[in-house]
Amino acid sequence: MLRIHIRIIDQMAKNVLNVCLATASLFLPLYLWRTAYPANDWAALVFLPLSAMLFFGHLSFSAAIYRAWLHTAIRAESPLASILTGKIKAISGAIILILILRLNYEH
Repeated sequence: MLRIHIRIIDQMAKNVLNVCLATASLFLPLYLWRTAYPANDWAALVFLPLSAMLFFGHLSFSAAIYRAWLHTAIRAESPLASILTGKIKAISGAIILILILRLNYEH
């Protein structure tokens, strides 16, 4: 019984740690940009890690969705099945997402 409680507490601690790290990875670049921007324009470089996280997060999520759609539409033995994996559409969607977010920060 005690082991079950320890596992639950351990899982809760991991969840709290994940939430704290996700919050820090979002707000730390914003704070650094706000404090460094009056000094020079190179402060926009702090958005590169945030952009990378958004890019790869959107890429992995949307690639799985597009791959599932293509598997329902294309037969497994089709020569197009190895080419159309959904990565092209996922990459283009992730790039468009980052560009839209980038344009919103410029104004």
